[in-house]
Amino acid sequence: MSTVDVERIRQIKTLPSLIKFLRDDLDWPIEADAAEDVAFFDYTADELGIDAKHAPKIREIKQLRPLDTNQPWGVFWVSFEKKRLPMVVLRRILGNLVKNKLPSLRKTDRPSWDLHDLLFISSYGEEEHRTITFAHFSEDPHSDELPVLRVLGWDDQNPGMSIDRVANRLQGHFRWPEDSRDVDVWRKRWTEAFTDRYREAIRSADELIPRLAELARDIRDRVRDVLNAETERGRMRQLYGAVQKLLIHDMNEDGFADMYAQTVAYGLLSASLSRPADITPQNLVQLTAISNPFLENLLDSLFRLNRGKFHFDVDEVGINDVLDLLRNTNVEAIKAAFNDLNPAEDPVIRFYEGFLKAYDSRQRIKRGVFFTPRPVVRYIVHSVHELLQGEFGLEDGLASTATWADMLKRFPDLQPPEAVKPDDPFVLILDFATGTATFLYECIELIERTMKAKWARSLGRRNPESPNAWRDPDILARWRDYVSKQLLPRLYGYEMMMAPYAIAHLKLALKLGETGYQFSEGDRLHVHLTNSLEPASDMADAKLADLFGPLAKEAQDVNEVKRSKRFTVVIGNPPYAVNSANKNSPMDRHLAVYKDGLGDERNLKPLNDDYVKFVRCAQLILLETGVGLLGIITNHSYTTARLFRAMRRSLIRDFQRTHFLDLRGEATRDPSMERDQNVFEIQQGVGVGLYIRHVASPQFTHRVHRHELIDPQDAKYSWLSTHTASTTPWTEIVPQPDMYAFGVVSETVRKEYERFLPLNQLFGVGNVGYQTHRDGFVIDLERRTLAARIETFRKGPADEEQIARDFGVKSNRDWAVLSAHASLRRDAHADDRIRKTLYRPFDLRYIFYAPYMIDFDRRDLMQHLTPPNVGLLVSKVFDEHEFTSVYVTKWIVESKIADRTRGSYLFPLRVVASGYLSLDGQDAGVQRKERWESNLHPEHAVDMARRLGAEIRMGDISTGSRAISDMAIFEYIPILNEISVSRCDDLEVLGQ
Repeated sequence: MSTVDVERIRQIKTLPSLIKFLRDDLDWPIEADAAEDVAFFDYTADELGIDAKHAPKIREIKQLRPLDTNQPWGVFWVSFEKKRLPMVVLRRILGNLVKNKLPSLRKTDRPSWDLHDLLFISSYGEEEHRTITFAHFSEDPHSDELPVLRVLGWDDQNPGMSIDRVANRLQGHFRWPEDSRDVDVWRKRWTEAFTDRYREAIRSADELIPRLAELARDIRDRVRDVLNAETERGRMRQLYGAVQKLLIHDMNEDGFADMYAQTVAYGLLSASLSRPADITPQNLVQLTAISNPFLENLLDSLFRLNRGKFHFDVDEVGINDVLDLLRNTNVEAIKAAFNDLNPAEDPVIRFYEGFLKAYDSRQRIKRGVFFTPRPVVRYIVHSVHELLQGEFGLEDGLASTATWADMLKRFPDLQPPEAVKPDDPFVLILDFATGTATFLYECIELIERTMKAKWARSLGRRNPESPNAWRDPDILARWRDYVSKQLLPRLYGYEMMMAPYAIAHLKLALKLGETGYQFSEGDRLHVHLTNSLEPASDMADAKLADLFGPLAKEAQDVNEVKRSKRFTVVIGNPPYAVNSANKNSPMDRHLAVYKDGLGDERNLKPLNDDYVKFVRCAQLILLETGVGLLGIITNHSYTTARLFRAMRRSLIRDFQRTHFLDLRGEATRDPSMERDQNVFEIQQGVGVGLYIRHVASPQFTHRVHRHELIDPQDAKYSWLSTHTASTTPWTEIVPQPDMYAFGVVSETVRKEYERFLPLNQLFGVGNVGYQTHRDGFVIDLERRTLAARIETFRKGPADEEQIARDFGVKSNRDWAVLSAHASLRRDAHADDRIRKTLYRPFDLRYIFYAPYMIDFDRRDLMQHLTPPNVGLLVSKVFDEHEFTSVYVTKWIVESKIADRTRGSYLFPLRVVASGYLSLDGQDAGVQRKERWESNLHPEHAVDMARRLGAEIRMGDISTGSRAISDMAIFEYIPILNEISVSRCDDLEVLGQ
């Protein structure tokens, strides 16, 4: 028996080379002179019922003629066009070859096989690196579980160990049997080649999460394939359309594929962590069914799109690969290790951030998804509970069953909103960014403790705070009645990502089960799949109800909640993403109040951060109610940054009480802050905001309280776990008009700060530097290299894909590759566009400065930067221990010069006089004195000269005994940088 040669395997790329390998190396009894057309039967895509969308992906389908009278196997060669194995198409082929499926679709003389007796040898990928795979389906005849497709594959670029493994597997399993009459042994040998995919049990989360994320990415790609392959009548595409039209209106196909993948992969992990039984898709559906009929139906749709025996359409997206992984995972060992390190946390919730990071870190950042640590959640929830007790007189806080009628008796000035009825509950709780439901989970724990301890005291039980006392049958009976009638109707959540939405239902249902409550007919958790930033929609009509009735019902339910429910408690951790993932959301128009009076601000982008939109959303929810509490953790910049002054003004006007706990934790180079760490694994500092909109009454005037923690992460967690709003050592501050900062500033320092003239008032023209968004293409250290690259681009073909390969540039929202290519070819001034530029401090380079090649060229500013003119560069915001962000230049500049983290503002000393510039910014005049005008505002320049005890001569570079030039004023400004900043705490607020 010969040994399979690894190098021979590497050379297999075509059907003839495969035939030769099977015959010479694996002893298959193929005639030595047999040609392809003799050794194989040909199939067409049409014969196998493959639709027109799939057919172009298939080069050829051939069946190897039976080589032995006892042969049970149908051996097929399938060659694909695609770069990776198209599971969708392969499964469709399989579906038309197995017994009980083929007869209605095939010619009568074509044979059929049992599913486990089909072997596919496939070829796909680039011509020079074709990949070969042996693929086989297996099933458990005694189970209703999905069949599994397993693949043994290689290409000529496989590393040595991988190709050795394939060689050993082929030699050990796929040699032609010496005794072909023993079919059972033959079948067992070939089948066993595919049975050890996850042989070693996984015992740690660090090993499990990356593998699960990898499988989830594969499911996402396969769902995309299914959507591409299906017509509008396809079941998967119909489900996508229903979700998009009824619930998540801005969802695209990629978003749906992502939703599907995360829900399947992490949903199965959640189920496996939550119960010891062998995990199946059916178990997950049953776990969620108890709390949400819609989620039950949706998950059933995700897992079982086709209800035929084998569910081929679903298995083609790789669900069984996840089941395989989890069945070979020691879940109990992982849970035990986690509980030892994090006894107060739930692994189902805690692992999700790590899973999303491994699955798609860019999405995690884009959506601003960060797990909220339990101590932070506890501080917010318990503080809101206490504020309800103290400010509103509700003894039971979050557990209170007081109605609007009850509150009206206590507060005659209270004005109930029109939508509520007198007997509606007053304390209606909403987590508007639910995620995995950490906040609602904490609410349930706190409410359970509050009510059971209260009942235990009323019944005279010993140790009423002890869980042992809560096992009293009378207390459990009261609790079950309370949950059904008083808790579930008051607890709501909004979440737009499907996976955390499913996890939230699973965890809350299990949590309630632990408290002694069991769901009954008509009970449900009011956690809804929706975008909090979208208003109620009229899209939930009956058009899709026949296909996805529960989906339409869920859309109707959430729209009714948004229209009629008036929440008095809004809590949560909204996403942070300055590049908002909710672009063009309906909430954008409501941000106008946060931008009112900011006429001197040029960059309003931070005001479009997702967390800002969510704060505004919560504010509007409570304004609609007229009274209530907001408890959130967000980016802390809005409390002091100058850009957010209108936002603070709006919050101060609408809430009578503000408590802001600044948790700091921003990345900084201030040596005194080295020990400070973030409560999240992010660089942006955060803080907890507690806002109270009280009953309208003259006795409640606005007050702001602030406290900050500057500590290591563990110390912050410890502090948050033992404190609430009532035990926080607040400092009361008085926000000053114009800034309204939630920070403490010395009055002496403020006056000193305000004595200096703002640079944007001293200079007439100023803005941030240019931003190309393709520096490596249009900027270079060498002029010759840059010129050659631009010329190659100009002469090259107008082919976007080739341009992307050759130059690494792609179209975006603000720039189109082919449009730039065409503009360059038409540009008569192209040879004169290369200019010197200051790219970074002391880093002089060359740029091809053309408006059609740069996203933000700032021509209105850069046109003034030509010798002998100079410009002042400063950073508007600073976060250093000392202010050092000042620079002077005579060249056009990129945006990040004076500061490494944010855009620098450029103020030219002088500007080119009108009439000396052409429309495209090219010099239309000659270099002479009359060409220039001073960029200093005359009135302010005279005032500054007067402060220095001199007179000003605008535009004159000479000086007299009592006269100074505008250049002297310009040179004086950077000198101020030499003054050490010794009051950082004050200037941190002022400097924003």
